[in-house]
Amino acid sequence: MAKEYDYAAFCRKRAMLVPTGTALVVLGIALSFFGSLLPALPQSDAKVLGAGMDWLIKFLSKEVIETDYAEKHVGAALLLLTCIVAGLLILRHARTMLHEFQAAHPYINHGLPQDQADVLNTRGRRFQWAGGTIIAISAVAYIIGRLCGIPFSGSTSASVLSGCVLTLACPGIWFALHGEWVRATTGIFAYNCSATNRRSVYEIDVNEQEPLRSLLLAEKYEFLRCSLHGNTVFACCAVLSAAMFFLPTLESPAWWVPLAIGVIIRYLYGRHGVKNAERLFYKVAQEDAKLSIGKTASKSAN
Repeated sequence: MAKEYDYAAFCRKRAMLVPTGTALVVLGIALSFFGSLLPALPQSDAKVLGAGMDWLIKFLSKEVIETDYAEKHVGAALLLLTCIVAGLLILRHARTMLHEFQAAHPYINHGLPQDQADVLNTRGRRFQWAGGTIIAISAVAYIIGRLCGIPFSGSTSASVLSGCVLTLACPGIWFALHGEWVRATTGIFAYNCSATNRRSVYEIDVNEQEPLRSLLLAEKYEFLRCSLHGNTVFACCAVLSAAMFFLPTLESPAWWVPLAIGVIIRYLYGRHGVKNAERLFYKVAQEDAKLSIGKTASKSAN
């Protein structure tokens, strides 16, 4: 029977879904810049939808951004919305697949053969270099366009330049993220840490046997400590964003900045928890025959 649902197959699917979903969102934004090339459709039946999208932009920017773009270029606005929704649905499916796989495989106790791990790491690095090169080329193209006198915004040439640069960057983003997830296939210890973080201490205590139970509980404690710090910072940032959005004295179009910072900090705290677990418990797991996860399963590829 073919191993369609093993760890390697799961990683291959995830290495396709996450980059594709992200690139679709960026592609939708890129294609929206070409809307200025399309004729305006003021009599279109979809005018109401465009007006609604323009109002939403005005509302979220606290009336800083005044635009009738979506109302005039309904087709481009609908294309933007379609790409973003499709990309987010793909990312949501990838996240659901991860949670389902972790529920079915809360702990993987075998590593990849060294030669296979080396191949994956090399392949992942090549994808990342290719992606970084494409993104760098798109950035250089944008700078050259600006140096040639194309304004930052407000003209057809500026929109076309931005659209072309972002469209060119899309495959670079896909390659870079794909390489990241290909290399992550070798990070089985990091996967185990992530899966443990989703389990409750009671489930671990009831379902696992020593010495694995003690190791997982110690890892879980480290995750909870880092998660508490990250969630506390995120909550403070969310309160500040809400205050900047609703309170007249603090009202600002940059209300989303503290929220974005909070998301990033919470993510970094989560990464810090995994790194701490690797530093504290990896050697223990590798040396104990009952916990061995293989010499290459290890430290995440990052």
